[in-house]
Amino acid sequence: MQNLHKKAFSLIEISVVIVIIGILIAGISQGIDLYQDMRLATARSLTQNSRVNRIEDLSMWFETTGEKSFEKPNPQDGERIALWKNINFKLFNKIDVAQATQASKPFYVRNGINNIPALRFDNLQSLIASNVKISEIISSNQATVFMVQNNFSGDDTTATFGWNSGVYRFLSCAQEGNKVLMDFGNTSSGFRTTTEILTNFLNQNKIITFVKNGSNGQVKINSAPLTNSSSSNATIDLSLSADFSIGKYIPAGDAYNFYGYIGEIIVFKRALTDAEIKDIETYLSKKWSIKI
Repeated sequence: MQNLHKKAFSLIEISVVIVIIGILIAGISQGIDLYQDMRLATARSLTQNSRVNRIEDLSMWFETTGEKSFEKPNPQDGERIALWKNINFKLFNKIDVAQATQASKPFYVRNGINNIPALRFDNLQSLIASNVKISEIISSNQATVFMVQNNFSGDDTTATFGWNSGVYRFLSCAQEGNKVLMDFGNTSSGFRTTTEILTNFLNQNKIITFVKNGSNGQVKINSAPLTNSSSSNATIDLSLSADFSIGKYIPAGDAYNFYGYIGEIIVFKRALTDAEIKDIETYLSKKWSIKI
């Protein structure tokens, strides 16, 4: 009889432990959800209060936290994204990027970069704006670009975005052989800014800044300037139009497809001042919890 009581008590104890474990797991899950909701709310507040839209000559601003960034205010984790909106409210005719083919739509990942939503591209996805006049994005020999991303290992030839008319290119952050390169201008000569070989580039959350100012091109990662092995001195014919894509860049006979997370892309038509660049890099650092 005593043994039966011990067995019964043991079963009760096990049941109680199972219930407690279930409560703890539920509590942890709710805590994680609350933390992610808090991070998202903070990111949205930082975006709304940033200087980005108050700085002149902003042409593109794509980011993944706002209620107006996509077709839905709050996409589901893992949902495929068909439309990424340019949130530059100063422009009447804004360049948005879209994708109609289901398999080519990138994934919305709720905790993509430091527990903030990002879009995941797996070498197969892209968002495109057709027939974009390059004068809507940059000037003939000036631009400033900011990108928040994480390039996954497994592919050392990737592009964040690109525009190509055949002879002229505007290509941002193509990673080739552990170097970062930026194409800007006539491809016949002097169109490429190439950095030093990087030993700590892949699988890292980072802020990439590119400044084109006449004959000078400069790349920075997390606000630290990189040594250039070459620098662009070419210009772009502003009368030309071509497709603009995020996640893929396909010039004639060549192909770069992005593999990793993209969280934010900001493009200005001119070379910003050092103070303006610092303001935007500081905003991105706070928002994405990336140290600069």
